[in-house]
Formats: sequence, C-alpha cells, structure tokens
Amino acid sequence: MAISPNLIVAIVFALLTVASSHVYFEERFEGGLQHFPFEKELIFIAKPAVWLLAVAMHMVFGMLCCWYYAGYLGNALGKILFLAVTGYGALDSFGIGDGNRVDLFPSPLTKGLMIPSLAHPGYGWEDRWVVSDWKKDENLAGQWNYTSGKWSGDPNDKGVQTSEDYKFYAISAAFPEFSNKDKTLVFQFSVKHEQKLDCGGGYMKLLSGEVDQKKFGGDTPYSIMFGPDICGYSTKKVHAIFSYQGSNHLIKKDVPCETDQLTHVYTFVLRPDATYSILIDNVEKQSGSLYSDWDILPPKQIKDAKAKKPEAWDDKEYIPDPEDKKPEGYDDIPKELPDPDAKKPEDWDDEEDGEWTPPTIANPEYKGPWKPKQIKNPNYKGKWKAPMIDNPDFKDDPDFFIYPHLKYVGIELWQVKSGTMFDNILVCDDPDYAKKLAEETWGKHKDAEKTAFEEQEKKREEEVLSSFSIDIFVGNISLYFCASMTDFTVRPVESKDDPDDSDAEEDDDDAEGNESDDESNAETEKYDADDDDEAHDEL
Repeated sequence: MAISPNLIVAIVFALLTVASSHVYFEERFEGGLQHFPFEKELIFIAKPAVWLLAVAMHMVFGMLCCWYYAGYLGNALGKILFLAVTGYGALDSFGIGDGNRVDLFPSPLTKGLMIPSLAHPGYGWEDRWVVSDWKKDENLAGQWNYTSGKWSGDPNDKGVQTSEDYKFYAISAAFPEFSNKDKTLVFQFSVKHEQKLDCGGGYMKLLSGEVDQKKFGGDTPYSIMFGPDICGYSTKKVHAIFSYQGSNHLIKKDVPCETDQLTHVYTFVLRPDATYSILIDNVEKQSGSLYSDWDILPPKQIKDAKAKKPEAWDDKEYIPDPEDKKPEGYDDIPKELPDPDAKKPEDWDDEEDGEWTPPTIANPEYKGPWKPKQIKNPNYKGKWKAPMIDNPDFKDDPDFFIYPHLKYVGIELWQVKSGTMFDNILVCDDPDYAKKLAEETWGKHKDAEKTAFEEQEKKREEEVLSSFSIDIFVGNISLYFCASMTDFTVRPVESKDDPDDSDAEEDDDDAEGNESDDESNAETEKYDADDDDEAHDEL
C-alpha cells in the first residue's frame, strides 16, 4: 500500500507545527517545555521527534516553516492541524489544565512561564526584564549585571545582581495575569548576598494591574512584598507585607532571615483559607492565619471604652492573714547593736574628745516592720477587664487577601553595599512544584556552591596574608634604607684624620672650661682686692 505524499507532508507539518508553536510560546510568552498528553501515548515516536525539532528550531524559522507547509497543503486538513496544535500549544504554555505557573528566572528550563535562558541564544534577560529609569536623573540608579556570581554551584545558572554601592535599584518583569481566587498562591525566589551585607534588602514585590515599568520605583503601589531585609544588628528578618485599600500591613511575627553569603530560597505560600507558610530552603519557619498575624482588617470586637470596674470587684489575689499576730516584743528589737569587738582607742581623752561610744553594727534579729503573712484571697475574681463589644467600624471582607490581577514581579532596593543576586523566581499555585523546583535548582547545587565559596575565601585569605607579608618586607626594606641614609648623612661630618673626633671635642670643652675657671678666679681675686681697699678707706 503506497503512502500518499500529502500524508507524509501532513505528518512533517504537524511535527513542525508542534515544535515551532512550542518554541514560539516558550520564547514569546515565556511558556515552559511542558509535556503534551500525546507524548505519553507515542513516547517512542513523537516525543524524540518533537524535542529534537524544538531544540533545532528557532521561533521565527519555526513559524515560517509552519506557514509554508500550511500554504503548501492548501487544504482544510493542514489548516485545521495548524490551528489545533498551535492553539493547544498556546493553552498548554499558559498552564491551563495543569495549574497556573509562572517561572520567571529558572535555569535550567522548567515548567511554567519564564525568562529565556541560555538554551535559546536569540533572547537575553534584558528582553524579559525592564530596567526602570527611577533615580536616573539624580545619578543614583544602580547597574544590574546578569551573572552567576563570584562563586556558584553551576556557572551556567545566572541571575540578576546589583553592582554599585550606595545606589537605588528598580527592575520588573511582566507575566500573564494571575489570580489567587480559590487558589493557593506560591511566591518563591532565591537570593544571595555575595557582599557582607550591612544594610540592604533582598525582597521582591508582586504588582497588580497596569504598571509603567520604566517608572517603577519605591512609590509604585504593590500587592505583596516578601523577602529578607538586613540592616545593622537590629533588623535581620523576613518581610511579608500585604497591601489592602491603600495601606501596607506588616506581619506581626518575627521571622529571622539567613545572613551568610550563600544562596537561599525564600517561599511564601498563601492558601484560600487565609492560612500561610513561610519557608527558607524548603523548611517551614513560620505559619498561621492572616486574620491573627496581620492587622489587615479591623478587629471584629473591641473593648467597651465606657465600661468601668464594679466597686465590689475584688482583684486582690492575696490578702493579709487575719489570724496572724505580731510576736510580743517584736517592736523592741533594735535595728542596730553596739559592735562587741570595738575597743576604746588608747589615746582617747574623754575630757577633750567626749565620752567614747562604740560603733554600731546591723542587728541580725531585726526583720523590719512587722507585716502579717499573705494568704490567697477567697473572694479573688481575677484582674478586671473591660468587656468586648462588636466593633462598629468592622466590615468583613472575605477577599481581603485575594489579588485577581497579579501581573508583574519587581525588585526595588536601596543598597549601601552591592552584590545581591536574584534567581529562580516562581509564581504558581502548586507548593509541591515550588518545592521540587527549589530542589532542582538550589538543592542540586548548594553543596558545590558552598565548596566554591570556601575555596574563594581560602584564596582571599592567602592573598591577604601574602599582601601582608609583602607589606612587612617592603616596610623592613624601607626602614633599613632610611636608617642607611641617616647613617650616610652623619658620616661626612666626622673627621677622616681623627676618628676619635668626639673625644677631641670633649678635650676642647675641658680646655675651654679651664680657661673660664681661670678667668673666674682672676675676677674673684680682683673683687677681693677692691673690697680690701674699701675696708681700709672706711677705717
């Protein structure tokens, strides 16, 4: 039985359509390489062919091929196949039927919507992200780098990193609109502070509605802010902030963050029942309810400000024992006693110094003013509290944590020291998938990254030690040279004929001293003679 050429063309056309639509939506809309159902049924035939073609084809080339084959067939079958497979690829790329997933920065490729990675050289991270012009006019906007960092477990796994100190940073990426209505919201990303961070953030934001990404900055409204923040010794925590009716509400619980220079994964899980979990490196660090751990909604009940404690209310837990009596003579016990070891000084004169009294010491028998023993109050009613009443300002809103138009993820920071790197950003509705992604990215390379960091630190310490040794050596040479120069400048002053120059000078000094002594004696004798003459005259 002969095979119709049109059938062969149709099969090739279908495969090319699947591959090109797959790659098209993957690059155009950041749709991940998700498994089509037919791959499970024809795994030995269709899957290898589709994957080989997907890798080989680029978006533009693939789409041109599809249109060419559709025009070549020129029949309803070709057009139907093209529309059906392309449409399915679009729906599948957007996550319909398999949960909403938005992977914004994973590498290697995973399911979901993401930034094109090195697997597709036609597109770079700058085609996916929009760097804001915020603070550019003030020359305070920092530069972003796309890098794997100074140490990494996988050199091909790159992220965006701050690169300039004392700068503001603002960058954002759009993704297909996402709603957590009746769904679990998972917001996850990895962050690494390669610098020894003194003060700076490592948090990210989810934004809703339409945002001018070129103007995205610190004043841009956001829906959720989540991630670590470090500043000095007092602030080392994970932020989890919700926006509601124009106000931002911080979590009331303390969630410490990691402070080392390695990569860590931060995950925020928000469930439809208003419960949440915060994970670091796939380990839960905090959980609870939005109702109790945030002051987003006004309280349902408040204390009655008009209520007053009843006069008969007994709030004394202990009372004096009425049967306890003060011992006889208790008040006669002196507070101090004369020191029995003190003795009157031998040189004490009572007539001149007064009557001697010994110094006093504390009386060990003295217990202070007497107080009766305390016993439990049988009429104790507890501490009085104002009764709770319904809050007139309370308005219930069961959707206060629902964000139906999540559309952007943004990073907005001020950093004193740069070097913070973001990677593997994920927005989805599947906590298990998020955990799996963390293990496939961070978990797979964390040990290698730690080893690379330790080697880098060892190398740095050796360089510091080497530099310190060189400084000491150069310092010693300089000191020796200075000493030699000082010695050289003194030597020419000395007499070459008389090496004992200093002794000769001492002899000269002695001679001069003797001469001065002789002159002094002569003058003294003269003064004596004059005195004698004056004495004779007086006589």
